[in-house]
Amino acid sequence: MNKKFTLVVNGKFHLFDVAAELYKKGLLKRVISSMPYFIAKRYGIGREVYVGLPIFEVYKRVWRKVFRREPSVNLYAFLFTKVSSFFVPKDTDVVIGLAGYSKEVFESTKLNRAIKILDRSSTHTLENINLKTKAAQYHNINWAPHPSSFIERELDEYTLADKILVPSGYVAKTFTKHGVNEDVLVKNPYAISK
Repeated sequence: MNKKFTLVVNGKFHLFDVAAELYKKGLLKRVISSMPYFIAKRYGIGREVYVGLPIFEVYKRVWRKVFRREPSVNLYAFLFTKVSSFFVPKDTDVVIGLAGYSKEVFESTKLNRAIKILDRSSTHTLENINLKTKAAQYHNINWAPHPSSFIERELDEYTLADKILVPSGYVAKTFTKHGVNEDVLVKNPYAISK
């Protein structure tokens, strides 16, 4: 029996490529994204499986223009993910979400039977902070990590996920270094285009 996949994507990133391949194979139940549909259409993703929430992209851009700074990452992540959770079909077999933007979807009781996969494109969040802090010190620049509440949010997602997609062995090692069981990690190296 073929499983039906739902992807929750703040932005598009590489998950639109994943969605396009699943769509071609008839395995895509739904894609929920902050991008308008015309972006998904470029990837060959059909309208019938797409839920676009571009109000979130508008919110970010307006906030940056008016206040000349980034909006609260915690509030944005919570709102985007909470709204997205309403659009995830109950009969989804597998849900894939981006790290930092999956917690409320993964916690949804209607998805108790679904396999939850977290896509983390970079090192474990705590290792990421360590590396960026060292780089900022070396280059003598100011850098501050996300608020601790957002970091906790992502750490919660690591626990909620049945599997965590990572792009390399190095990234996988940063997860095991910080106590994540190796059995949870799935290495999925990114393709290289010409």
